Amino acid sequence: PVSRSTAESVIYEEPAAVSAQMEMEPDASVGRFKGGVVGKAVTKTVGGVSYSKLDLPDKQHSSSTVSTLSHDQSLHMFSHADGERDLEEFQKVRCYITYATALCLCLFVMVASITVGNDNSKLRGDGGNNYPTPSLDTGYEGASQGSNSNGLTNVGYDNNSNSNKGISDELRQSIFAISPSLGSASYSSPQHSALNWISARQDLNSLSDLRVIQLYILVTFYYSTDGGGWTRDHNWLLDVDECDWTGVRCSDTFQGRGNSVFEAVTFIDLKGMGVRGTIPDEIGELSNLENVWLADNEIVGSIPETIIKLKKLEELLLNNNKITGTIPPYIGEAENLRSIDLSHNELTHHIPNGLGNLRYLQYLDLSDNNLSGEFPMQIASLDKLETLLLEKNQITGGIRSWIEGLESVTILSIADNEMDGSIHANIGKLTKLEILNLSDNDFTDDLPTTLSSLSLLEELNVSMNNFNGPIPASLSKMPNLEMAIFHNNQFTGPVPDWIGSLPQIHQVTLQNNQFTGTISASTCKKLYIISADCGGAQPMVSCTCCTCYEPS
Repeated sequence: PVSRSTAESVIYEEPAAVSAQMEMEPDASVGRFKGGVVGKAVTKTVGGVSYSKLDLPDKQHSSSTVSTLSHDQSLHMFSHADGERDLEEFQKVRCYITYATALCLCLFVMVASITVGNDNSKLRGDGGNNYPTPSLDTGYEGASQGSNSNGLTNVGYDNNSNSNKGISDELRQSIFAISPSLGSASYSSPQHSALNWISARQDLNSLSDLRVIQLYILVTFYYSTDGGGWTRDHNWLLDVDECDWTGVRCSDTFQGRGNSVFEAVTFIDLKGMGVRGTIPDEIGELSNLENVWLADNEIVGSIPETIIKLKKLEELLLNNNKITGTIPPYIGEAENLRSIDLSHNELTHHIPNGLGNLRYLQYLDLSDNNLSGEFPMQIASLDKLETLLLEKNQITGGIRSWIEGLESVTILSIADNEMDGSIHANIGKLTKLEILNLSDNDFTDDLPTTLSSLSLLEELNVSMNNFNGPIPASLSKMPNLEMAIFHNNQFTGPVPDWIGSLPQIHQVTLQNNQFTGTISASTCKKLYIISADCGGAQPMVSCTCCTCYEPS
């Protein structure tokens, strides 16, 4: 029960309640709160009932003590005589406590955020404490620097740190040999950025020289191709082994003086990753590289000539980029190449004769560039070549007797070029041909009758040339022919009635020629697509199922 005295106007708690909130020393007038503040116990009698309070000294109103009582409980501790003073002091203490609590909470959140940020920091050189952010003026922040005889900056952690002693002079010389221009390069160059990134690794001292050089080359590639701007997710430069980076594969090799096992990069597959910028010369130092797939990106600049140093390279796929310049003239020195696709770029000049040295080459696609010069007859010496695609260039010359050297080719397309002259009869020796596209050139004269020897041929396209004469009847002996594209030439004679007898034929185009006659109903039933000069006021061909064109 609580009583209110009109004379005193003070509310007191019952002794039991007060004693529960105070730790009173036995037989003493001094009380102690659980928080440790000592005060004097004061007893008052009102209406015949004794009430107690603890009279706290002013200097002992600490936050640790007052916070042990609730607001109402604390107010009950004060008498009327000094209640106003004590209440004012108590309210001040409450404000101090609230402010201190909020401040501590903010500090806790800040510390927690910094801790989480450090734990999640990545190793790209643009965040985290393990790999400091590059500074274009001084290398990495917090790094100790010097200069050696070749002009390279000695970048590493502070000399007082035991975690990283920096790159050794011997290793630095090896890196300088890989990148001769590094000594004079600006700090913003891909090479210098890569060197800084390597130097800042805390595990640098535990890495072999071969591993450091491999990392340096990959990181140079990253910076040279604007790795930060790649459009697809990747984990390059993060806290994982480089052999686990997106698109990178490695294999165990035996290298070094002790013939030790080394995980060397053998495969780079970044097709369609939004890679842009230029391919650095340093890529030619990845001596174990077997496959480079960089198709469908926005790479500019030229193909580095150092590519010829990759003696184990089997596949070079750079198609669908914006690469300019020439095909490296000595590309034939990369003698293990099996597949080259440089199509859909902006390459110029002639096709190098060195391609003829690639004795294992099976696939060559140079289409849709600005290549010029005569058809490289040296290619005809490639006896393992199966696919040769050269369309949409400005290649000149003719198909001469050397064509027989392409006897292993199954797909040959030289469409949309500037080749001319007649087709040599030796083309009939390409007995493995399945697709032959000679369209959109300036070939003349009759089609060679030896084409009938191409028994595996499925597609024959000789449209948009200047062929003349009749279509050889010997073509009726091509059992696998599905498409026969003859339009826009100067062929003459009757419509070949044998077309309908070809067992696999389903598409024939005859328009814009000088054919005459009638296409039979049986042929119409056989073909899905057929077109002829059967339109206009004076049609040259009669056909009930054709897509008709008016004779020109």
